[in-house]
Amino acid sequence: MLKIAMCDDNLLSMEAYLNLVENIAEKNGIETSISTYTSANEIIFDWEEKEKYADILYLDIHMDGIDGMELAQKLREKGCRTEIVFLTKDRGQMHDAFDVEAFHYVVKNDTPSEKFEEIFIRLADKIGQKRKEYITFSCAGENRNILIDSIRYFQVDIRVITVYYNSDEYFEFYSTMGKIENALCSKGFIRIYRSILVNTAYIQSATPNEAVMMDGTRLPVGRSYWKDLKEEMVG
Repeated sequence: MLKIAMCDDNLLSMEAYLNLVENIAEKNGIETSISTYTSANEIIFDWEEKEKYADILYLDIHMDGIDGMELAQKLREKGCRTEIVFLTKDRGQMHDAFDVEAFHYVVKNDTPSEKFEEIFIRLADKIGQKRKEYITFSCAGENRNILIDSIRYFQVDIRVITVYYNSDEYFEFYSTMGKIENALCSKGFIRIYRSILVNTAYIQSATPNEAVMMDGTRLPVGRSYWKDLKEEMVG
């Protein structure tokens, strides 16, 4: 199921595009769950936990209070990897959309419905591929296939590495942190301590001494790793 969110303070516009998304999804046999928001603050409040993130966010730019571009920046700063599609009348901020890694920029009442559908299908395909990305670990004859997006962090003790994933699962195996880091560095993982590799999507906040995870776990930050972590956190 695709989790979709729409954020727009123009209710008539949001209803029109909500119906369009529902019709496209039904036509293509894609099951969806859609949430609607009328302000950036509603999303900020509702998305305090990673589990609340949508797969796709259709986001207007010009809204009262925090605008859509600022909201997108805030979401990226907290590690949210939701696919963002700006849905706006404003043609002038396409360049800014690249800075927040938006998937697409749709101009209201100008982009044909056929193009809108094409963008939706490409998004659904991309998310489907992301969900299929697993990594396999083995130890003592047991193989564990773990969804990469579910991994919170790795911790090594001598050559025994523990991977912590989902809300409370873990698995121990033999390897080196260097091998794991090389395999996952392009997937949003970063070394924060000699013995710890973290999925940045699960970091709630960080200081030069400590990283606090979304579930409240506190992990040490090494002095030599703080600069890279800080740069990663600010995007």
